[in-house]
Amino acid sequence: MAKRAVGRPSIFNESKAKQIALDLFWRKGYEETSLNDLTENIGINRSSFYRSFGSKEKLFRLCVQKYIEENLSVKTVATHTTEITEYLEFFFRSAVNLMTQDMPPRGCLLVQGLLNCGHENKKIAHYLSQERTQIENLLRKRIQQAQIKQQIKEGRSAVEITKMLMTVYCGLSVQASSGASKNDLYKLIDLTIKVIDL
Repeated sequence: MAKRAVGRPSIFNESKAKQIALDLFWRKGYEETSLNDLTENIGINRSSFYRSFGSKEKLFRLCVQKYIEENLSVKTVATHTTEITEYLEFFFRSAVNLMTQDMPPRGCLLVQGLLNCGHENKKIAHYLSQERTQIENLLRKRIQQAQIKQQIKEGRSAVEITKMLMTVYCGLSVQASSGASKNDLYKLIDLTIKVIDL
């Protein structure tokens, strides 16, 4: 009689497992996503889970990187646009499309994940804050490029402009997760670009 293979099933697909985990974390948050949620939805037992991902926290970090690489690539692609206003419109509209693509809308994983982290998960909160800061840094660099090209009025602080734009970005996430429509969020984007008067 042939011996049954030891270890995780051959049908296990790590890439698909990460996507399932990402969807759970994005929808429920880190704290509300239990180990049982992960193993049951992925379809593996706990020993296979630990062997594959190490821990819930490590899997979450993998999912965040997957989210950034697959969904937030627009932040770098958009740097090739000519005018800063075109870049901002592209950046924000792409973000809103992502934030509202599911029902109910989930907002931005980085923003909502940070808002939903309790004190006992301050390591996760710090990690998400760092990842969000990376987006802010890229946005600031694009603002600085626009200053060099004289696309922004003299005397404007790149740091202050970026802080304001990131505040808008976070606000869009909260509004999206609260049920604001895509069109309403588009209007907020248009108003923001008009108000900052670059």
